[in-house]
Amino acid sequence: MEQLSPNQYNKQNTDTDQDVIHTSHPTITGKSDDIIFPRPDIYLVEVEFSNSREIGTFICENMDVWEGDFVYVTGPIQDKIGTVREVDYFCKIRPSKYERVVAKVDTSLYGEFSPIEHLWITFQRNSIEKDKMRLWFLSPLSDGPCVSSNDMLPFPLRNLSQFPISSIRAERGEGYYEEHRVAYLSIDKGEGYAIVQGSEYYEITFAYEDEQIKTIACNCYCEAIASMNMLYYYSCRT
Repeated sequence: MEQLSPNQYNKQNTDTDQDVIHTSHPTITGKSDDIIFPRPDIYLVEVEFSNSREIGTFICENMDVWEGDFVYVTGPIQDKIGTVREVDYFCKIRPSKYERVVAKVDTSLYGEFSPIEHLWITFQRNSIEKDKMRLWFLSPLSDGPCVSSNDMLPFPLRNLSQFPISSIRAERGEGYYEEHRVAYLSIDKGEGYAIVQGSEYYEITFAYEDEQIKTIACNCYCEAIASMNMLYYYSCRT
């Protein structure tokens, strides 16, 4: 990252190198201490990945990112969530040298929530919708939910023994549920969606209608049985 002082800013904007982008924007939207400066459309951010103990510099374009924000990036560590440690507006950028920030995680929560033991429940659809919550656990560049390749017979939620799964996987899934590994579960107009932590985070989609489970799609049925247990527990408490 090549640092430029605010006094050098306008001078560097006159550079005509075709492969170098200079940050500039006519609207004042950023502030540092007592100095107000233009917030550019493209700038550099330093991101720390705590799990991998790596720090890298990335291009951020047409996105409002601040120190402390959680983001995802392109490149070899695209599946890891990172924390922005530094934002550099006064710089010149050679795009071919950097990977990019592709998403900022929205950590804001709104609405009414009710506690049920270790769970927090809400009936407000826009409070924690699945597209927002997915980024808490999974990169936008990761594989999406699986698609079911066959139709399974519906089975009642209150009788999970009818779920076509081996006893070993069923026990493992029940263990995931007891260990509170179901990170997120939603039902919206009969469409079910869950995120379960196994060896990594997995997505499960299913249909729920008239207390019947239909068309489960997931990477591993262990995670599916964990989410079904969670749904059953919730249905018994409400």
